[in-house]
Amino acid sequence: MNFFSSEEHVREWAQSNPELKGDIITMEQALALITPIAAKRLDYDYVVPGGPERAKIQEAAGLVNDFWKVR
Repeated sequence: MNFFSSEEHVREWAQSNPELKGDIITMEQALALITPIAAKRLDYDYVVPGGPERAKIQEAAGLVNDFWKVR
């Protein structure tokens, strides 16, 4: 995971690392993704959401391209 200070920084990094593939998400998307996943992580019986539940969380965060498909 890489953090960038601007969209220009992302473009520069992507141009200098064309062999690396992934996706870029905003802080808002990151929060929308992690909040429902980690909200109960300290509960004794916590299980990381997977499958259809994880797909719904990702879709709600706007993470819908092939990179984010639940496998």
